[in-house]
Amino acid sequence: MTVNFRPNLVETVTNRCQKLLDRIPSIAWLMTDRGEIIAVNEQWYKYVEQQNLTEPVQITELLYDEDLEPFLLAWAEAQKLEDSLDKKLRLQSISGDGEWFQIEIEPEFDESGQVTWIGTAKRLGGEAVFPNQSQSTQFLEALLDYASDGIVACDASGQLVLFNRAAQSFHGLPPEPINPEEWANYYDLYDSDGLNILAKSEIPLFQALEEKIVISQEMMIRSKQGKDRSLLASGAAIYSTTGEKLGAVVLMRDITEYKRAMTALQQSEQKFKAIFDGVFQFIGLIKPDGTLIEANLTALKFGGMQAEEAISRLFWEVPGWHFSPTTRQLLKELTAKAAKGEFVRCEVELTGADNRLAIIDFSLMPIRNEHDEVIMLIPEGRDISQLRQAETDRNIAEYHSDRLSTALQVAKAGAWLWDFSNQKIFWTKEFEILLDYEPGSTKQIYSEWLERVHPEDREQAEGAVQDTIDRKLPTYRCEYRIIHRDGQIHWIDAIGDLHYDDQGNPQLSGLIHDITERKQLELLSQKQTTDLQNLNSSLILIQQQLKKQNEELDSFVHMVSHDLKSPLRAIANLSIWIEEDLSSQVDPGSKHQLLLLRQRVQRMDALIDGLLSYSKVGRQALEQESVDVAQLLSETIDSLSPPESFDIDILSPLPVIMARKILLSQVFANLLSNAIKHHDRADGRVAISAKDLGDHYQFSIADDGPGIPSIEDQKRIFEVFQTLKPSTSNENTGIGLALVKKIVEGEGGEIWLDSQQVKGTCFCFTWAYRSSPGLPKHH
Repeated sequence: MTVNFRPNLVETVTNRCQKLLDRIPSIAWLMTDRGEIIAVNEQWYKYVEQQNLTEPVQITELLYDEDLEPFLLAWAEAQKLEDSLDKKLRLQSISGDGEWFQIEIEPEFDESGQVTWIGTAKRLGGEAVFPNQSQSTQFLEALLDYASDGIVACDASGQLVLFNRAAQSFHGLPPEPINPEEWANYYDLYDSDGLNILAKSEIPLFQALEEKIVISQEMMIRSKQGKDRSLLASGAAIYSTTGEKLGAVVLMRDITEYKRAMTALQQSEQKFKAIFDGVFQFIGLIKPDGTLIEANLTALKFGGMQAEEAISRLFWEVPGWHFSPTTRQLLKELTAKAAKGEFVRCEVELTGADNRLAIIDFSLMPIRNEHDEVIMLIPEGRDISQLRQAETDRNIAEYHSDRLSTALQVAKAGAWLWDFSNQKIFWTKEFEILLDYEPGSTKQIYSEWLERVHPEDREQAEGAVQDTIDRKLPTYRCEYRIIHRDGQIHWIDAIGDLHYDDQGNPQLSGLIHDITERKQLELLSQKQTTDLQNLNSSLILIQQQLKKQNEELDSFVHMVSHDLKSPLRAIANLSIWIEEDLSSQVDPGSKHQLLLLRQRVQRMDALIDGLLSYSKVGRQALEQESVDVAQLLSETIDSLSPPESFDIDILSPLPVIMARKILLSQVFANLLSNAIKHHDRADGRVAISAKDLGDHYQFSIADDGPGIPSIEDQKRIFEVFQTLKPSTSNENTGIGLALVKKIVEGEGGEIWLDSQQVKGTCFCFTWAYRSSPGLPKHH
């Protein structure tokens, strides 16, 4: 490594300092206690503007004026304490620009106690390595190669010149560039449904090459070497700094699994709905406060109503279901218990359509989220009117064998009687079918019933029976699982009454129901709830990420605005100071050049403001409000201060509409400002009119100025940075009409130039009609 020393200061540099300087990978130098640089390393020459050390060079000469005072204070403190200095400062580069560096300066003492200072500068932000080094290209290639999104680019002729690993996987493409004519040999592009092949004009990369902005276009790639993929594509044309179109690039995100998940969710919801509406019991979903979310067809038909008549009401206040005041109060109390996580069950009387009265076995089952919070309740109701009638009849009848047979024949749900004096069970044919006994099997054996019960439920089933007898409870009820001969598991709901025979021996008799579908529905409902919660969590995360990205974009825009405007103001001020300090030496030609410099600075400042306004359109949350267009125009015209000889006429009544006032004001201000400042006479005229087209208004702003006769000029005036005057004009940034177009289209309207105008210019735009209630349509 070559080290450049000033000859008269060689003796101040020790061999030790030289070796240390050579090993430092970043910009490094040696300097005296007076801040005079005496040696540098090779990294110095790759950035710092001052390269010749044959003349004295002070460290302060490399700093920006704004950074000079903070450095001198820190430098003086470091010298006083003989300690290191660590500060963020800007250094002037070879190109004349400046970037931020982390500057560290440390003292080095020789044997005699003389101090030499070693300085290093590490670049902050921007590239991680110095320009034109191979690492930058390697970093970019690694970034493209390992990105999960596909990236495809073509040159101006349409030939593919870049695709990363993800894109190659999507398309099944070879690693070498291929001509457009060969694309079809590897893959086909279809619409989002995968039914129709995309025309050339519909392909995102071709659209981008034709200078169209492509945002989140959904399509399907069918690779001949891989699998079908659904993608979201966004793309745009690529331009050089001189405006030359270099090609186009498209970014593709794989949404195949997302679409599959959405399809599976829809199918699952359809199955759930079919089961939900197919069961004969009443079932639904309610919020923890009792508000009805969903009810199945059985429950709705009982009340003789449609879903919209019941949904979003407290379920005990649904008009088709009539409860007594006492029952309503009971349901409120049970709902409050269930909302705290308790499973509740009771019998209630319910009157439905045609005054039909039913006794309902009603229950509320809480559903919890992953945080063990109750998020909804599943209400279930089973009409047990017939069962209760049968139980009443059995209570009235005498329980002896000759009458028991008649009672069992009347029952339709699998009736049974359990005689505890001999541990025998008597049952009907329906009971035998429900428990899947073999035809002709031995009956009246208690152990045969117990063998059918699921091993995990036997203790519960036996315990419920024993508890009923021991505590002499009037009613027995238990839910348990039965294992059929084919291995299938069915859920059984058993309900019965306790009574005694003539000798005082206890007996249980009642009915059983197969509630397998209800249990399956409960499990399915829990799974659906979990899936919906997971989907909701994903959507919340995406929303948070989008909000964060928008905040980062706003921060970036304002940072760029500040970093661009600061040097512009410095340039303008410097030109004024030069002109003032050298006023006697500056000839008229040089003064004119300085004036042009300031005009270009002003134009750049206006351009930055325009870009900021353009970037904010569509991302500001603005409320609709009532806007009196006539008053808005009056305020806008007043703010523009047109010449007194300039006439602005309103040719038709102007409406009062609901609109985002600030956006509509920007549109009128830009169009009127253009008409005034681009007019070729001081006594010009602008005519404003409005036309009601039913669902929107059409506004026209026509002037009698020089007009825009060229068809090509008429086509490009709405593009960003397009102007019809020379770029030296301070008042014309080429953003105004682009901003107007973005606002109008963002509000659902259109804007165009009326080419039928014989003289002057006429801009027309539409604005969606949203009349404010209670306001006149025109005035």
